[in-house]
Amino acid sequence: MEENNGRPVYPLKGVPADKIDFYQKSILAKCKLIRPAYMPIAEVVDYENKKFIVLWCPGGDSRPYSSPKTMAKDNKERIHYIRKMSNTVEPSDDEEKDLFNLANRIPFDDRVNHQADISDLNITLIQNYLKEVKSSLYEKSKTGDFVEVCNDMNIICNLPEYAKPKNVGLMFFSMEPDNFFPYTQIDVVQFPEGLGGDNIIEQTFKGPIHQQLREALRYIIELMMSVNQ
Repeated sequence: MEENNGRPVYPLKGVPADKIDFYQKSILAKCKLIRPAYMPIAEVVDYENKKFIVLWCPGGDSRPYSSPKTMAKDNKERIHYIRKMSNTVEPSDDEEKDLFNLANRIPFDDRVNHQADISDLNITLIQNYLKEVKSSLYEKSKTGDFVEVCNDMNIICNLPEYAKPKNVGLMFFSMEPDNFFPYTQIDVVQFPEGLGGDNIIEQTFKGPIHQQLREALRYIIELMMSVNQ
């Protein structure tokens, strides 16, 4: 792909089929220069009859990561690059301190839930989601290994002999997320007589959080339509 002022230039060029293996080996060699060890998720995909190598780089558990400052063979200086807007830059001293402080706090979504098990993730919810977003993992989810699919989606921590769901997986793909996150629900409250009235009508929505949102919004829209009729 080429870019012009941060926007892709069409038509996209893609990767020559005979270069895919070479490029993947090159990516692997460069990733080995990162400290601590980090490996992105790489996948070869077809788009508009062309081949592309897509890299997904989720936040790692051993942040922050450093890389060589240059690719010169005699370079020994390492640096923790950061992103500022659309730019990759060298951090200031204060920014580097903030980087280490942030690294000590794993985002809630990415935390492993040690009270849950893989069986708490519902394969039907996962398949419905993959089908809806037209993911290439949908076909794999019907015939492939369940743990492997969850690992590809980055919703579990799959350490040797210790596979546990992450919070994000339980929020989206558990039938009852409130078993792990109390009061995970949406309450829609109506005051038919105004805010000072004694009567209220309350509707509660539970289940996977994306379903909660959809059902609550649908309920509000239908409610407003009935009021306006």
